[in-house]
Amino acid sequence: MHDPTALRLVLALLLALAAGGGARAQDNGSAPPLKVRALIPFLKSPDANARTQAASALAEHGPAAGAAVPALTRLLRDPEASVRAEAARALGSIGLAARPATGELCLLLHDASAAVRLQAARALRHVGPDAGAVPFLLAEVPGVRSEMRRELLAALAAVGKPAVRPLITALSDRQSEVREGAALALGALGPDGKPAVAALTRALTDKSDLVRWSAAEALGKIGPGAAPAVPPLLAALKGRERVLSWQAAHALAGIGKAALPGLTEALKHESTQVRRHAALALGRIGPDAEPATKPLVAAFGDPDLLVRLEAAEALVCIGLPAVEALTAALAGPNADVRRAAAEALGRMGQRARKAAPSLLTLLKDRDVGVRRAAVRALDRIRPAGPRAVAALGEALKDEDRDVRLAAAQALRRIGPKAGPVMLALLALLEDRDDWVRLTVLRALPVLPPLSREALPALRTALRKEGPDGRRLAAEALGRLGPAARPAVPDLRKAATDDHPRVRAAAIESLSKIGLQASAWLPLLKKALRDGDPLVRERAVRALVLIGSEDRDAAATLVRFATLGLADDVPFILHEQMRNKNPAVRAAAAFSLGQEPKWGIRHARVLVEALHDPDTTVRMAASEALVKLGTGAQWTVARGLQHEDVKVRLAAARILGRLGPKGKDIFEDLLEAVRDKDARVRREARNALHNIDPVAARKAGVP
Repeated sequence: MHDPTALRLVLALLLALAAGGGARAQDNGSAPPLKVRALIPFLKSPDANARTQAASALAEHGPAAGAAVPALTRLLRDPEASVRAEAARALGSIGLAARPATGELCLLLHDASAAVRLQAARALRHVGPDAGAVPFLLAEVPGVRSEMRRELLAALAAVGKPAVRPLITALSDRQSEVREGAALALGALGPDGKPAVAALTRALTDKSDLVRWSAAEALGKIGPGAAPAVPPLLAALKGRERVLSWQAAHALAGIGKAALPGLTEALKHESTQVRRHAALALGRIGPDAEPATKPLVAAFGDPDLLVRLEAAEALVCIGLPAVEALTAALAGPNADVRRAAAEALGRMGQRARKAAPSLLTLLKDRDVGVRRAAVRALDRIRPAGPRAVAALGEALKDEDRDVRLAAAQALRRIGPKAGPVMLALLALLEDRDDWVRLTVLRALPVLPPLSREALPALRTALRKEGPDGRRLAAEALGRLGPAARPAVPDLRKAATDDHPRVRAAAIESLSKIGLQASAWLPLLKKALRDGDPLVRERAVRALVLIGSEDRDAAATLVRFATLGLADDVPFILHEQMRNKNPAVRAAAAFSLGQEPKWGIRHARVLVEALHDPDTTVRMAASEALVKLGTGAQWTVARGLQHEDVKVRLAAARILGRLGPKGKDIFEDLLEAVRDKDARVRREARNALHNIDPVAARKAGVP
């Protein structure tokens, strides 16, 4: 059983933490923060939970908890593993000020608890251990799991240059696991491990494969300072050991320029593995490997596919310095080389803009693979000049489906500037391949406005394509506007399509064509009952539009909406109150007044409509607000202070029509009696007498 007193202390501690947080600032000068001083006594509590919580809380204070280092160090020998772990974590959080605890932390690396060992390794990394910690850290590297190994290596790296000499000595240890750990630790030191280059070079021939691989990895991490190891690494690259060859390639890439001559020569090696790894290393070097661009381009002719792929990847990584060599390769006699060069340029994207003219020439190459690669590269580079547009337009007629498809995609990305080849694009709407036709339909929204020439192909697409194609065709016909009247029968049929998005697109396009309301009001009535909300929304928009010319349409909209068959009607009506057409605004205002639950939420837009320049809109808004009654009275009352006299006058009239129900806005109307405009004053007086004649007379309203 725990001591009740100790538990109360823990509770007090937790409450203090909750109230104070983990502030790291000190209270006065160099004195420890008050909270730190309050927590230190808990480290001596007889209750293990109290000690654990106190150590955990101190960890949150970081360097400001330096005064607790002696007490925390003593806790590293606590019988409870959780206390030891939290104490180690707190010391790591304190940082350099906890360096006196290094020795005890090193001993914890042998702790029976894995959690304690891990916290000790992390703490050593943060406190900045000295060279004396190296043997302890190295001794734990063998056989530990990856997370612990990372922390141990990070701690060794934190020792810095003083760790190099002990680590070099460890490379000669009898245990292979110690040698491996030493090599990994030297790699973790990065350039600071340069003095160990000779020892690591010798380790490339160690009898343990793990030591050899780790030594190669370390040389690469040391970087250019490991240049003396280039010859042995090249020998390892060309050796039969596959993993060591791969590690040597990465190491040579890390060393950089000093390895270029040997790696370039290795591209001609008889072994496929060596050529592949050499290309890999050159790519890892990046732009500094510019001198190797021509040999890498020559590797496009290698009989091994993976060598060709690695060479292409390397040139992409080299980037701009490789563009010139790749462009020159486009004119070579070997089709495989031309294709690979085009693919590499395409992967560079707009960085390869200078290669666009040569790629355009390849659109007429005799090899279909080259043409495909060229058009796909142009799609990524995105040249938009007249020559590019014309060449891509010609590619639309290519006998190969993939070339036509990629050309259409490229023109889609070019956008409006593709206008000169619109007819060629539209001709592809009759292509035998489904994907080509669909790609053209997808391109139409971003291309120049369509003309009547597109009508036959679009009508065919509306009848014969799949759901996406039919939807895109319907949308395109809508963009034609009145010119698409011959397609009305097709659109009417599409408005009953099995797919809701096709139906919605057809209805929207019919509204854009400009039909008489009587011609398609029955269709819209049916659409208002559609099970899909998008179809209903398009029908509502169409009804609002034609409702400005046909009261039957407006009445239909209101009737269906009040029945709850078109949930998003009020928001669409709100939007249409800003329509450029005054008749549409009037129809929207009229409709908003038909259902109180809409208008109350949208009364503000109706009040704003009271100063609309169009008389019909103002009248419709007034009538709508009257129908909304008391639900909108507060919004209308604010209109009495509007800067526009027409709004103030209309607001007074509307409020007066509320009669006795308008008592809540009586005071607002009294203010309006003193309005500077005589008409407003008169309407306010009339409104007050309509609402409460007795109160009006008592207030002195004539």
